[in-house]
Amino acid sequence: MKKSLRRVLGCVVAGVMIVSIGCGDTGPDLGTPVDISGKVTLDGQPLSDVTLNFYNSGEGVPAEQRAFQGKTGTDGTYSIEQVYPGAYQVSVQPGDAGDAGEGEDVIAEDQGPLARYQSGSELNATISETQTTFDFELTSGR
Repeated sequence: MKKSLRRVLGCVVAGVMIVSIGCGDTGPDLGTPVDISGKVTLDGQPLSDVTLNFYNSGEGVPAEQRAFQGKTGTDGTYSIEQVYPGAYQVSVQPGDAGDAGEGEDVIAEDQGPLARYQSGSELNATISETQTTFDFELTSGR
């Protein structure tokens, strides 16, 4: 009888452990990804061939879902697919500077009209399922 009770209890414990493993934490619910778009201008003129970097530093956001990048066309418009809702800091990099790898030269942050929109940019975007268009009207003055 004791052996039967031990077997039953052992099976129950094993079953509970298996079920609880399947119910583990899957991470934060980041919402449904959305496509975002907009236009970038500098002193009222379309800004072409710049890279926009959207960075979400929110707590609990996995690294692979923190940064999104897009590039403007000749008319200054951009679109980025599958961006998770949240608050983002946005930086604007000239040309392919946003794609520069380690050791590659990029334009120094103290040069050119985009300097204040690069590292430590003042640009922000709060993305939601209903807010997906972000126009950035940049100025070359400091």
